[in-house]
Formats: sequence, structure tokens, C-alpha cells
Amino acid sequence: MVNTVHTTGVFKHKVRWCQCQSAPKKTVQLFQPQLFPASHLQPETAFTFDVLDHFHIDAMECKTAAASFIKKLCRLTNNAFPHVVPNRERELCQVSRQWHDLQSRKWLGFGHDVEKTPQNGNLAHYCPACPQPGINLPDDWNSKSAYHNYRAMNLANLDRKNRDATGIGACACARHGCFVPHTVVDFQKGGRYAFVSKGV
Repeated sequence: MVNTVHTTGVFKHKVRWCQCQSAPKKTVQLFQPQLFPASHLQPETAFTFDVLDHFHIDAMECKTAAASFIKKLCRLTNNAFPHVVPNRERELCQVSRQWHDLQSRKWLGFGHDVEKTPQNGNLAHYCPACPQPGINLPDDWNSKSAYHNYRAMNLANLDRKNRDATGIGACACARHGCFVPHTVVDFQKGGRYAFVSKGV
């Protein structure tokens, strides 16, 4: 019997393992139908790839903890008696970390080459807006004086007559870069930061 965790709940299934002479390991047999085993020695619990994707999105966007996600799946399995459904929170935490690591390796070019191991910093996602030499910076960026290239310095010397605002300020999520609703404010007369406090 293998406990299978899917987006619709936690279920027990009888599994008939291949016993052929050239049969792969039980863990490999689970990977073929897109089941991720919770143990590599004697798998008794497996998570579908779909439920791991759902948990990753819920954790990133909704900040759902593993305990809450498993409680939801227990309710989906047996809404009247969710406590009788096996709790697989510990296994979900372990498998989701492995799943995210495998996904990161695949996305960043380390998924199919087992000989090539990532070095420190190779699994970090680069921000497309940050200046990176050879990607989004001009070739002569280092030779120019950085002092005169800032737009803020050039804009500070412009005439500010007949303007309603001298700039804007906003609050944004540091993790995702999304702006917080109703926090964009105008600066008047030199950029008073008191307006930002009102926006927050």
C-alpha cells in the first residue's frame, strides 16, 4: 500500500511493483507515472507532481504553510472526519524542498547533466532589471563618469516652475516587486517624505 497525495486528497493505493530481472528501483518506478516518493529506501508515501506544483504556488503567493496545506487536503479527502486521514506534513516539507531544488536545477541548466554540479550562486535567479555587464549595460559603462549619468542629478537641475509634483514615491513588495495598493504619492517642494508616511 502506498499513500498517494494528490490535489484532491490523500488516498491509499495498492501498488504492484515490477519484479522483472531488469526492473528499476521502486523509486524510479514511482517517478515514471509522475509520483515523487517520500522515501528512497522503502517508499510508502508518494506525492503527485501536480500537488507539489500547487503547494509551491500556494506557499509563494498565499504564504500557505505545509501544515495548512495538508489540513486542506485532509478536509478534501474526508470533510466529516479529517483527523482519520494520515497526516503527511513532515513528508511534504522534505519532498517540497527536494522538488524545488530539482526545479531550480532544471530551470538554470543543471537538470540533464549529472556531471555538471552547480557552484555557489549558480542557482540564484538574476533580476532582469538590475544592471549586468554584457546583458543590459553598454560596453563602455565603466569608462563613463557615474556622477553625471544619474538622472536624478540631471532632473534636480531642471526648472520646477509650473509643476504640480516634483516626483513620486511608492511602496512595493521587496520579494515580488508588486506595488502596494494606494501607496503611490506625489512629492511636492523637494520631495517631502511625510507624504510617503501617509501613503503607507
